[in-house]
Amino acid sequence: MRPELPSLAARELLPQHTFIGASGTMTSTGAFNPIFGIMYPIALIYNKYFEDAYSLFDEHIKKAPHHILAQIGICLKYAFQGEKAKAIESLFPELKSKARTDPADAWFIADCDALINEKEEALDSLESAVNQGFINYPLLSEYDPFLENVRDEARFKKLMKRVKYEWENFEV
Repeated sequence: MRPELPSLAARELLPQHTFIGASGTMTSTGAFNPIFGIMYPIALIYNKYFEDAYSLFDEHIKKAPHHILAQIGICLKYAFQGEKAKAIESLFPELKSKARTDPADAWFIADCDALINEKEEALDSLESAVNQGFINYPLLSEYDPFLENVRDEARFKKLMKRVKYEWENFEV
């Protein structure tokens, strides 16, 4: 398992246009891939292609307005833009509740809340993700740049002790 893969893809592959060149083919087919719809714009943001990422978030919410990942993508877009009120509005209670039932979705919501300085909400979502098995210690403790402002929180540090233990003692 390569815990650093998302950030490696963003740092290493995008600057070489590996994904950028492929994106035209992937999006021109008209098929909506919800995972691609959220991960690709996030990778673009890692590499400071903000406007391209925002356009993709908008495109995906138009293609699948009721899909949870498209809805989370809009929240992330507002959070990245520093539009806290819009991000909070887009995180309506039903979306947040539903997102917290899936480990990856809960992680995305944690990122969104952390970016808009809603630390307790971010930690609630992160804890939900961990409780469901999202125990990628290197990613959560170091590589995910969007969690940066919660890393000094006592609650985060306590959670990371648990995650580190589970990560180091994971058995298949």
